[in-house]
Amino acid sequence: GETGDELFLVREWRFTTTIHLPTAGGATQQARLATFGPGVSFGEIAFLSGQPRMANVTADIPGSCWVLSRARFDALQKVDPYATCDLLLALTTALSRKLAATNVQLAALKRKRIEGGLLLW
Repeated sequence: GETGDELFLVREWRFTTTIHLPTAGGATQQARLATFGPGVSFGEIAFLSGQPRMANVTADIPGSCWVLSRARFDALQKVDPYATCDLLLALTTALSRKLAATNVQLAALKRKRIEGGLLLW
């Protein structure tokens, strides 16, 4: 739910993304979405959309990230608009890959639920 004023690029080690999902009893449980290693960005959805963050990210073991703040991004855009276009293209490509992987995971979950006698949708 925090504001997405920063974009992160994993420098070393691994970071895991989780969300809280509601359970049938009205409580919530933490669900793992993905684990990111060196060279992978996270936080881009909130950074690009201006919407609050939707997930939590924690380091599996102490690691580090490069961080791009909104203020630095805006300054870069004024100085070198081509660099920001390249960055936005890279982020869009990365988001497309993550979305494709998510679609595969959702399809597998749907098949599992149907095979188990439960309908997901």
